[in-house]
Amino acid sequence: MSTHPLPPAPSGVDASRWAQTVASVREYCGWHIAPEVDEEVTVDGSGCAVQMLPTLRLVDLISITNDGAAVSNPEWSAAGFVRGSWTCRLRGVTATMRHGYEDWPADLLGVLVELATDDQKARVSQVTNRAYQVSFDTDAETEQRRNVFDRYRLSDLQ
Repeated sequence: MSTHPLPPAPSGVDASRWAQTVASVREYCGWHIAPEVDEEVTVDGSGCAVQMLPTLRLVDLISITNDGAAVSNPEWSAAGFVRGSWTCRLRGVTATMRHGYEDWPADLLGVLVELATDDQKARVSQVTNRAYQVSFDTDAETEQRRNVFDRYRLSDLQ
């Protein structure tokens, strides 16, 4: 994933912890999420009538090429889908796009701040010696956080 600007740490949040938390969430979600940026991406062609771009908030599709040929007036959605007849060539589609949220969505920002300021470590509930399996307690709060992240996570198909 390319380097994207890091929004400043909210008041009362350690800058180093903030940077680590944001990096972890971006990695889990598969895209930068915020802030809004212009970026060129090269992706595998879908070989279908719809090409997915690695974003969940496409603001503007500045340009796109399909197997090296410029696509004029492409039909696209804010969810990052582009309609057309796409190559199946690996790395066959290159797009220049403006995407991301201007600011972190409120629900995600809340979880980021919680994680960046939470000193509790995951609790180990079970250790199996022979297989070296470790299980961690998951509570409702952890599941709730994961549900928020999943709303901003790219699908495995993208």
